[in-house]
Amino acid sequence: MVTVLLLSLLLLAAEGMATNTISLNGQWIVSSGDISVPGTVPGSMYTALIASGRIGDPYFRMNDKEYGWIGDRDWAYTRTFQVTADTLAYPRVVLVCEGLDTVATVTVNNQTVGTSMNMFVRYVYDIKQALVVGQNSITVQFQSATGYVKQVASSLPYDILPTCVPPQYHGACGANLIRKTQCSFSWDWGPSFPTQGIWRDIYIQAYNTAVIRDVTSETSKNADGTWHLKVDIFMETIAQLPVHGQLEVKLYPTSVTSSKQVNLVKQNDSVSFNINIPKSAAIDEWWPNGYGNQSLYDLYVFYTDSLGTMNNKRSA
Repeated sequence: MVTVLLLSLLLLAAEGMATNTISLNGQWIVSSGDISVPGTVPGSMYTALIASGRIGDPYFRMNDKEYGWIGDRDWAYTRTFQVTADTLAYPRVVLVCEGLDTVATVTVNNQTVGTSMNMFVRYVYDIKQALVVGQNSITVQFQSATGYVKQVASSLPYDILPTCVPPQYHGACGANLIRKTQCSFSWDWGPSFPTQGIWRDIYIQAYNTAVIRDVTSETSKNADGTWHLKVDIFMETIAQLPVHGQLEVKLYPTSVTSSKQVNLVKQNDSVSFNINIPKSAAIDEWWPNGYGNQSLYDLYVFYTDSLGTMNNKRSA
């Protein structure tokens, strides 16, 4: 039986002195043509239409075929938000989109700030020049996934055909031509609902020098019974000039901690920690159900820049 020290990698951004974060989750307007309904982010146009009573249960009887028109239309997400002068005073102000589904153009105050082509990646757009003090507007204009793959297929200079599911699935063709959840075009266990929408968090982030963008960790057990913890920290800096600061890693609820001074530039903005956890930390191992407890540990990473301001991230 293999035992492991488990660190859940659900990353939660934490508000720090070095950053000013404005969440754009919550209520948006979801529209297409003559249809306009409230929608909650994270979500999709299907969840918005269901919540507003415009459509029924999409899984009821033959509703997957009845509602086929929904996925064939382009849908837009719009809302307004407030920005203060304090936020605009930061050197760097970005829009962080943790998940856009899938092909979209993002505009802030009618200025295009970025596009997306992949449901599975984070997009970070520089929006400082597009913002004003007071009320601002944002629109995420999505393109129909089914329409997009037809467009791609017709434009390819070589013979790659859209892959189609068996006709019994009543699904859509072309999932192989888009970076999107493949089962949304139908699978043997589910109907075709090619979603559009903001499916993960979206927020504005203003910061001074650098922010922690991602943290990954890997654990292994040494021959003497101690544990080794490898932590990789991926930062984002504001300029080509070096950014100086300190990174600190803490493993809670143990007393294990490690820190180092760092000099970051855009070309080299990641840092690794290799930490040997002593036996005195008394690590409780994670066991499969029925063999023991599923013990978890919180991994905190703190970044303090040369100005003394802090940003932190937690693996819970």
